[in-house]
Amino acid sequence: MHRSNLDEALSWLVPHPAFRWTAECALQVISYVEQRPPAAGRALTQALRDGKTGLSALFAHLLTGLLDHETFARAVWPAGLFARDQGLGYLAAQIADVPGQVATFPTLLAASGVRYLASGVNPERAAPLLSPTAAARAQLTGDWTTYPQLYWWQGPDGSRVLHWRFDGYADGPRFGFDVGADEMARRLSDWLLTHPVFASPAYPYDVALLVGAAGDNGPADGAMVANVEEFNRRYAFPRLMAARPEEFFRDVEQRWGTKVPVRRGDTGCYREDGAAAAAAELAQFRETQLAARAAELLALWDEKTEPRNGAAARIERRAADRRRMWRQLLLFGEHTWGSSASLSDPDGAPVSTVMDESYKVAITRLGDRIRVGGTAEISGYSDRLDAARRATLDHSLTDMFPRGGDLGKATFWCGLRPMTPDGPPVIGATRYSNLHLNTGHGTLGWTMACGSGRVLADLMSGRKPDIDVSELNVSRYDHRFG
Repeated sequence: MHRSNLDEALSWLVPHPAFRWTAECALQVISYVEQRPPAAGRALTQALRDGKTGLSALFAHLLTGLLDHETFARAVWPAGLFARDQGLGYLAAQIADVPGQVATFPTLLAASGVRYLASGVNPERAAPLLSPTAAARAQLTGDWTTYPQLYWWQGPDGSRVLHWRFDGYADGPRFGFDVGADEMARRLSDWLLTHPVFASPAYPYDVALLVGAAGDNGPADGAMVANVEEFNRRYAFPRLMAARPEEFFRDVEQRWGTKVPVRRGDTGCYREDGAAAAAAELAQFRETQLAARAAELLALWDEKTEPRNGAAARIERRAADRRRMWRQLLLFGEHTWGSSASLSDPDGAPVSTVMDESYKVAITRLGDRIRVGGTAEISGYSDRLDAARRATLDHSLTDMFPRGGDLGKATFWCGLRPMTPDGPPVIGATRYSNLHLNTGHGTLGWTMACGSGRVLADLMSGRKPDIDVSELNVSRYDHRFG
């Protein structure tokens, strides 16, 4: 999909001179040059050299909390090798669909030559967790309580990157770029004129960054290019500029660089808990990282210990193997972290949990079985199995791992998960003295279990919980219930 999107992007450059395209991560660019015909690869590298397309320095959308320090240190390394070989440079990195990163992330980026970072988070699992209204009720009224955010992110050693942190990562569809100029005007104006961040004195900037022409692994839509051009012909506000991320950041730094606030610390590694679903594979990953580090140490002695006849070629082959090894280790930390099918070919089955972002399906190896899940529907108390939904799960498995599972031995099942219409769970007392509720967590039952249990225990024991729970009581729907 991403190689096809780059094909489309390159085809738009000539008829639309102002058009720009930046791949989400370096893997997409590197894969394109490696997999497409040489002429296509040369066209892409020339577009990168001309500033028509952008190179994002981060290899992939990594769960930084899963990587050991050696693998983590190589997060920009593949992009660095590619840039060196092609005579290119980079200044910006992007990361999306990940709640947050470790506190040393800006240190790594700065040491790797990255000055700017754009991150699109999953806001329901990343700090700040509160809406502006809820934050005000909890007396948390600092500028950090909502998105978007613009600040210098400083690492423990004092190095920093200029960071645009926003909720979501598909601003094109979000603001109607796939619909037309009129819809774009309505949604953009509403966002810019009513959003509390832009109305705050703490946001003196007259620019904002939109990122993401499509949803998760979605196809590029050429209509968006024409819609942006039409919008700029018809409307004076807001002015849309197709640009690479570094062009936005340069403008901010030149005009407000010394006034941008500085923040320190991590932004929350809230998705790494998914690795518990593949604990054995994670242990194997840890062991492999140690072996990889040992291989690098042994390689320091290659020129001393390798027999002279053909030494240079053998040393280079092993170096290439180690480069591929580190790329594969980085891919284990990629963020793309039901139905159960029997393993038919262990080598053709997934090793760790894999997410098919196109269908929102998670594929997990459980011993000699494969768990495939990810569909949901609002069905009341019905547990009826839908054949069409099973077909989606079957397709996702056979498309990604055609030799992995025997669908003839698969079992198909579903379960019920209580959810609330507004999202947060219901926790607290009811009008009945002997009935307390702790329900409605939806897909985040395990994630919220300990915190919810603590809150409910405090309430039942007459203690004041550590957080404001006034909006979690069932009475938020009707005072008669509470």
